[in-house]
Amino acid sequence: MKVYNYSRMGGHTILVTPGKDHPENSEWHDDKGRALMMPVKFIDGVANVDSQLGKYLIDKGLAKKSPIITELT
Repeated sequence: MKVYNYSRMGGHTILVTPGKDHPENSEWHDDKGRALMMPVKFIDGVANVDSQLGKYLIDKGLAKKSPIITELT
C-alpha cells in the first residue's frame, strides 16, 4: 500500500510503534510481547507499507491515502 506524507522535501523516515495502540496484533510485537518500533521511509513523499501499517499511519494522521495535497499554508 502506498501512503503519502509531504511534510518534508526529498526523503525522510518516521519511527512508529503501532503495537502500543494495538496489542492484539502479534506482527507488531517481538517474541517477548514488546511493541516493535518500525521505521517508515518516505521517498519524495511516498512510502510503501503493508496495508495494516498503512491504515494505522492514516488513522493517526501521519500519512494520507491520496497524493493530492489538500492543505494550503
